[in-house]
Parts: sequence; structure tokens; C-alpha cells
Amino acid sequence: MSGVVYLIGAGPGSPDLITLRGLRLLQQADVVVMDTLLPENFLDDLGISGKEVFRIPTDAGDMQARQDEMNRIVVDGAKRGLKVARLKGGDPFLFGRGWEEITYLDEHDVAWEMAPGISSAMAVPASASVPLTVRPTSRSVAFFTARLAGGDANRKMPKADTIVVMMGVKVLPSVVEHLIAEGWSPDTPVCVIERGCQPGERQVKAPLSEIADAVKKAGVKPPAITVVGAGVGRPDLVNRQRRILFTGIDPSPFRYLGNILHWPAQVPVARDVSREELSLALDHLAGQSETRAIVFTDGAAVRNFFDQLHRAGRDIRTLSGVSIVAASRDAVRELEALKLRADRERHPSEDEDIFSALDDFGRAVVVEGIETFSEKPDAFRTLPLFDLRPGPQFGEPLPEHDVICFTRPEEVRLVLDAYGKEAFRHEVWCLSETTAAQLEDMGITSKIVLPPE
Repeated sequence: MSGVVYLIGAGPGSPDLITLRGLRLLQQADVVVMDTLLPENFLDDLGISGKEVFRIPTDAGDMQARQDEMNRIVVDGAKRGLKVARLKGGDPFLFGRGWEEITYLDEHDVAWEMAPGISSAMAVPASASVPLTVRPTSRSVAFFTARLAGGDANRKMPKADTIVVMMGVKVLPSVVEHLIAEGWSPDTPVCVIERGCQPGERQVKAPLSEIADAVKKAGVKPPAITVVGAGVGRPDLVNRQRRILFTGIDPSPFRYLGNILHWPAQVPVARDVSREELSLALDHLAGQSETRAIVFTDGAAVRNFFDQLHRAGRDIRTLSGVSIVAASRDAVRELEALKLRADRERHPSEDEDIFSALDDFGRAVVVEGIETFSEKPDAFRTLPLFDLRPGPQFGEPLPEHDVICFTRPEEVRLVLDAYGKEAFRHEVWCLSETTAAQLEDMGITSKIVLPPE
């Protein structure tokens, strides 16, 4: 049976900017081949799991060798009859090698389908409130790649009122030199946007003659987009929605708060649970003499547990006679997605002990996803499915923001250790009394916010 390759434009990097067609094809795929320009948690934020995923580095080794490796993986998967998603940042046909890749697929007699994406060349400036066209000063815009194949600088400058420079950080002095030589004023406003629409986004603005030095001083790294033109110099708009730097794992329940910049201080990493460990947990629920329950702390626990159960050659019948308890709304939703209904739903708050409400169960297994409970009765066995590790962006400058929002005390400690008290100079929000107490101990006043019911 022949497979198919889905060439999917992922957009500029924020999961909520992928198209509906792209998301649908991604959900159908068996294999995902993506590069490291997209955030590491991109698929997790879309709720995509259970796929074979290949992440190909974009910043190491020979570019053509990396492209050859991606082509080989994609074609091999399709030849095995699989649906392969080739996930590319931005739009595949704008400086994305999309044409080269579908030509390669045609040469190897592999069927393909295209899902266009939102190009970062337009989405990133828009997200940063940098207009590309402004009447009457900017009536045309040109998109320009600053580097040619092999890494040499592109010296063919386009003619337009606004120029968007892609892949230009490493050769920015050369770009500036050629623009001024072709008549651009040294005072032309320029904005360089690093990691646009992604965690860690920041901007550097300066006149054309000073932008290269400003970018070097700020330590800007790829990916970054440079916008040159009068639109960059427009005044900041006072009614722009506040930017909320959200340090938790899942920002989706809090999108109502405003413009969320997801910057996870901790990222969940699925543990490699052995069959023996899974069997020990399930054996704890065996027997008929006591009432038994399996407690899911969150949606991640539900998804991962049933994946582990399937890989171990078991299914829902293993839980015959066992009550299913959802300890969060997220767990309820994930169970419903599997056509399962929780026997009990508990939504613990700071002053509510979930286990006191389950004291009629003789024994239970608590399946821990991202959320954990510190104290449990002796008859309740724990099955941890995730470890939490510091986010990969630590060491990079904090994104520009107006509010920073913490979900747990560990995030506060990590940010304090990495950035000091300077990280707390703006308004501070948190999601629990425990986190508020941690901040108060540091002499920082915070506001507690909660997701809507």
C-alpha cells in the first residue's frame, strides 16, 4: 500500500497560528518530520501525541546533508505505506524549500498534499505591531532572503517602500551596507524581531546605520526577521492588550486573560515506564475484597496511561471493577475524548484534600501526569508518568512583557535563580495561594487569578 506525504506549513511557531487544514492533516499522520526552528513543545500544545517524530537540527552540520536526511526519512515512511507529515515553519513556498521537496517526492513517485501556512514574514511583524504598509508612505513591500545557498550574502536588493529581510542576522552588516549604498537613508527605522510568535520573542529597534551594532550588543540569534521602512517608526499604540508572560505548562485555560506569551519554566518529559512498573501498579488494583479506584491527576495522565496500556498489550478491560476518578477538568475532557466517563470528578483547590473525599476506597493507584499530589494514603500507590525539567530557553533574555504569571512555586524559584529580582519588576500574577506565599516570602506582591468555571 502506498503512503502519502503531507507538506504542512506550521506558521511562525505559535501553535494557535497553524491552519485548520494543517492541523487536520497532522492529526491523520503516522509520522512527523520537523526541524528545530519550531518550538520543542509545538506538537504537545496542539494535543498531538502517539506519532513517530523526527526533529532535524537546522543549526548544525551541512545544510544539504540535513535536507537529504529529511528527504530520505519522508520517502522511506511513505514507501512503507505511512502518512508522513513534513512540518515546516512558516509557509513551505516562501523561502521554505517547498518546491524542492515536492519535486523530490515526484521523482520518487510519492503522492503528496499541500497545506499552506501563514508566513512568518507577515505574521511576525503583525504580531509585533509593525505594519508593512502604511498609507501614504509605504505602498509596497518586498521579501528578501539575505543569504544564498552556501551561506554567502545576497547582494541583489529589491526595490520597495518596506523590506522584510529573512535569514539576515549573521550578515546584517552587509545588508545595511548595501541598502545605504543603494540610497536608503541611514535614519530609516529598522526593527529586528527575534523568535517572533514564539517563547522568547523580543525586539531590537534602531536607525539603519546603527541596527547592526544594536543587534550585536543585544546578542540576537536566529531565527529573526528584520523589517526596514517607515512603518517601523510608527508610535506605540497605548491601547494594545497587555503581554502576559505565562511560565506554566498549559496556557490554554488562561487565554481569556489577554495576550499570552507562553514561556514554560518547566517542560514535561514522558518517562519510559517499564512493563514491570505498569504491571505492579495494575496488580495493586487486583482482587475483589476492597473497593478500588484509579485516579488521574490531569489530561496528560489520561493520554499517557492509555498509550502505555496499549503498548503493553492491554486495554480498558484491565480496569474492570475499578472506579475511574478524574481529579481535574482536564482529566474529565480527556476521558470523554476516549468515550469514557469518570465515576467521580474531583476538582481540588488549595483548601480541599482530594484524598479525604476518596476514603471509602480500600486501595487506589494515582496516575500522575504533569500535576502531582504531595501526600497520599498508604493504600494509594503512585504511577508517575512524567518528569519536569527546566525549559530549554533558560539563559536567553526574557521576552518583552507587561505581566509575568506563575502556576507553581518551582517556576518562581527557577526564574529567580536564572534572572534575579529583575524578572519581577513588572506586575506579577499567580494561580494559587501556595505560589503567592512563595512570592510573598521574596517580598513580591502578586495577584491570584483563576481560570473561568
